[in-house]
Amino acid sequence: ARFVIDATGRRAALARRLGARHLAADRLTAHALHLPSAPGATPELVVEAVRDGWWYTAALPGGRRVVVCLTDPDIASALGLRTLEGWTRALAETRHMAALAGRPDAGLVPRVGPAGGRRLAGPAPPGMLCAGDAAASFDPVSAAGVPRALRSGLFAAYAAADLLLRGDVSGVARFQAVLGSERAGYERGLAAHYGLERRWPQSPFWRRRQVLKDAAAA
Repeated sequence: ARFVIDATGRRAALARRLGARHLAADRLTAHALHLPSAPGATPELVVEAVRDGWWYTAALPGGRRVVVCLTDPDIASALGLRTLEGWTRALAETRHMAALAGRPDAGLVPRVGPAGGRRLAGPAPPGMLCAGDAAASFDPVSAAGVPRALRSGLFAAYAAADLLLRGDVSGVARFQAVLGSERAGYERGLAAHYGLERRWPQSPFWRRRQVLKDAAAA
């Protein structure tokens, strides 16, 4: 191939095989279950901050909903979030999530995956661009992942077309510049967003996010 766009998501399957590395901003991890919705539960996306992280839920077809607890791995381990028992115990301590979610099916195990922000450690390997989560992924509290991924896919296509049709390599440089600019804006917005929560100043989870805010301010 004369040029390749890696759009394989967080795996960045091709870029990693060609030697690319990613830098993680944090270790935020998602612990998700699909549950029945409680009777009369709202279908809209709902977010709730708690002492040890935050939760979100949204309705799914068939009267079910996804419910996700987001925190750091060491906190998740202490809470036992990888087990149904630990996960439901943490859910019971919430105010809004517990009212929206029905009883989980027996035998369920939370699905666990990375959810923190990360980016390529440098430019993509020669002859390719990374788009979407393969280039950069975003903390879901920012609500930035989907629109930024779609936009980066479009810009990557423009850059590839400029190179293949006209021999113009400037589109690749512009694409990298756009990614860098978006990343800077994302980091400032994320720090401000986490900085709004001040109820648990001694919580390890929120203390770590205060560090992000201080770094962005500097």
